[in-house]
Amino acid sequence: MKNLLKLRRWEKGIKQYELAIKLECSAPYLSMVEGGRIDPPDVFKERVAAFFGMSVEEIFPQAPKSSE
Repeated sequence: MKNLLKLRRWEKGIKQYELAIKLECSAPYLSMVEGGRIDPPDVFKERVAAFFGMSVEEIFPQAPKSSE
């Protein structure tokens, strides 16, 4: 699954392990998400979006829009 997480992280100048700590996940898990090898659950996508102050769709463009 194509996502912009790695790009957003680079734009903020945050190292992968630093973001993993902030998101309370492991660096290998974050690497798999960034690489599109796994599609994380919506709750994780929402946590990422909140961290960056963006919408889920700005980071995970193929993610379905929430009904909120």
